[in-house]
Amino acid sequence: MASTLGQRFTIVFLIVLNAILAYKANSLLVHDETTMLKIHEQWMARHGRVYESKLEKETRFKIFKDNVELVKNFNKAGNRTYKLAINRFADLTNQEFLASHTGNLMPSNKISSSTTYNSLANDTDGTTTVPSSKDWRREEAVTPVKDQGQCGN
Repeated sequence: MASTLGQRFTIVFLIVLNAILAYKANSLLVHDETTMLKIHEQWMARHGRVYESKLEKETRFKIFKDNVELVKNFNKAGNRTYKLAINRFADLTNQEFLASHTGNLMPSNKISSSTTYNSLANDTDGTTTVPSSKDWRREEAVTPVKDQGQCGN
């Protein structure tokens, strides 16, 4: 179960990272093979990708196309409050990305389960009112997401 939870967290992390680091994907969401090859070439130039062999380039192109399709389908579903886009990781499989960019996501020193934090004020009758949502960005309690690259690996 812990592994599944970690995988879910990693997937959510990837989705958020892709959305934040991405540029407009609309121009990449095409099916024509020739156009997709041109887009891949432009993407390679933009992100400084040079492959060692023709076979590696073909493999990376297939992964790129699969990732573009994943983004297209995700955004087309329209059941999320955010959208995905293609970014510099578009030629990596999920496993490759996880192996090279996530490191150990679980902190080694967990907070004791007996520790509690109460950031909500009690009402006059002694009960606690919990808001339906809280945007910590408006409270300026979080900083913008930063690409930490290989940090922690």
